[in-house]
Amino acid sequence: MASIERTAYRRFKRFMSGRELHVFCTPQPDEIVWAGEAAGSDEHLLALVTQLKVFNRLGYFPVWARRRPPDTSPGCPRTNSRPPRAGT
Repeated sequence: MASIERTAYRRFKRFMSGRELHVFCTPQPDEIVWAGEAAGSDEHLLALVTQLKVFNRLGYFPVWARRRPPDTSPGCPRTNSRPPRAGT
């Protein structure tokens, strides 16, 4: 089986030098202007610029892991049981 370095999907190196981070990850002024016009908030601006730089480096958009919403119920997560109601 071919190693991941020899496959079609490029990846980030495990460790990058400060120079590499500066050269490849610092957004250009025109990228900041474009992203600022497209994003509706500072959080969206950061996410959009991050996605843009990742795409520029890798050539594709990676699939991001989706997190489940937090469980706010008072039950036990292991058994999925709920505490007994008062009066029953």
